Amino acid sequence: MGKIALCLIGLLMISTMPLSSAGGNSYTGLQLSRPEIEDFTLTDQDGNPHSLQSNLAEATVIAFIFTTCEDACPAITQKLRSVQNMVSTEEVEFISITVDPAIDTPEVFKSYMEKHNVSWPHLTGTTAQLQPVWDAFFIQTQDVEITIDRDMDHSDTVTVVMPNNTSFESEVMPMGWQQFVASAHQEDWTFNASESQYGHFVSSINNDSTPSDYSWWWQLHSWNDSTSIWEEVSVGIDSIEVGRLAFAPNSTNDSMIPIPGLNNESMTIVQLDGNSSTAVISEINAWHQTIAALDEVETPDSDFGHYLTSINNVSAPADLSWWWQLHFWNDTSMTWEESQSGMDLLTEQMHIAWAPNSTDDSDIPIPNTMFCSAFSSYLHPR
Repeated sequence: MGKIALCLIGLLMISTMPLSSAGGNSYTGLQLSRPEIEDFTLTDQDGNPHSLQSNLAEATVIAFIFTTCEDACPAITQKLRSVQNMVSTEEVEFISITVDPAIDTPEVFKSYMEKHNVSWPHLTGTTAQLQPVWDAFFIQTQDVEITIDRDMDHSDTVTVVMPNNTSFESEVMPMGWQQFVASAHQEDWTFNASESQYGHFVSSINNDSTPSDYSWWWQLHSWNDSTSIWEEVSVGIDSIEVGRLAFAPNSTNDSMIPIPGLNNESMTIVQLDGNSSTAVISEINAWHQTIAALDEVETPDSDFGHYLTSINNVSAPADLSWWWQLHFWNDTSMTWEESQSGMDLLTEQMHIAWAPNSTDDSDIPIPNTMFCSAFSSYLHPR
């Protein structure tokens, strides 16, 4: 059984009283027409009573969460933590209240707070104690049977924070070109290719180069699952999705291209002399994701693996006063973490991020796919 808050994602009310932060910013909002919230007392994570009026901050942020929530609630907690770091305790107090008191005991909340490194009160109680509080904030809850599909197709993403603090998130969408580049790196194939408005044109693979008279050229093929034969591809390598692909001189009889394995995406190369080799990318790493998600990115190779030098023509300075740092999303703590290994060794991560090394992990935006659950928060003016 799972408890959900049916209010979906909402910010119910924000105080119209300006709140000055250390940086001089003011937080203002729209006062909604609604009854005044009566004081209430619940039990905090230490088993002690805690009322709405316990602290004397100018505003109180209340988030309704439950600890068995695996996506939005931890993300909300981390977002509130980052906001708390920007304001003073005299200005804003934070409170989290459960919508699942059967599970969220003080001990459970204590463990949850330690995992997320937060200190504000997390309140629970009996359903009878909590129901008036939920009603006051228009929170409706009910027990529902939830079947979680762990095989749902969520896209991998790459988040980028630029030096000017702007950010964006891109889906990892590899095409045939990225598959070819990754395969060539894995198998130590050499190749030459040019790029135009029509995409990449491969002119040489392993020293077999297209002659100037074009008596033959490198032709791209795709495996047809229905007919179980190789077929010539009518589009460029940038326009075809990853799959079972092959490059061969156009003079090659298609039946001479080795039959691919049926359970893996693969790239096969057939040379002029008929010899062939096939690459299967068995493990996706952060380099694969980076080149598949970002259009303007430079990732030179070295004896120590690939490293990132530029995103959208923004390069790290030669004096290394800052550099592009790799992060990954930790599904357990629901936080970004700096990668302790290079992008070739960081594997099987759904979400990665690049940011200047001076960027605080909490300032990297949470992946958009994290927001698939319901929550509500409330700002209560004193």
